[in-house]
Amino acid sequence: MQKIKNCTLACLLLATAAGAQTDIDALMMAKNNFCTGPMYQYSAWKNYWEGSLKRENLNLGTVSTQTIALMGNYGISSRLNALFTLPHTKTNASAGQWKGQAGLQDLSLWLKYMPVEKEWGPGTISLYTI
Repeated sequence: MQKIKNCTLACLLLATAAGAQTDIDALMMAKNNFCTGPMYQYSAWKNYWEGSLKRENLNLGTVSTQTIALMGNYGISSRLNALFTLPHTKTNASAGQWKGQAGLQDLSLWLKYMPVEKEWGPGTISLYTI
């Protein structure tokens, strides 16, 4: 049990210190640089809100979702980047007749462009479009 507590604490500390490049940040990859990484996500729910009333979902039981994704960014130039996400999602329900599903979901591809970057006083002003 102590190992689980130590692992959980280490994961929480690492997660708060971790930083990542996303489609909406102000970071650009240099030309011909490629960065990629995996992601894992798990969620589960058995209750839902109907107005102000909290309900238990007896028809489906606990609905769980697991997602494994590969994300990446390629620097086409120092001002133009291509970003992608390739997620595989699996769902399951613990009760009822609902059959879980699995497959690719929400494949994404973005182009991020920085048309303006000007030094102004002690800082830099940039304009990004996605």
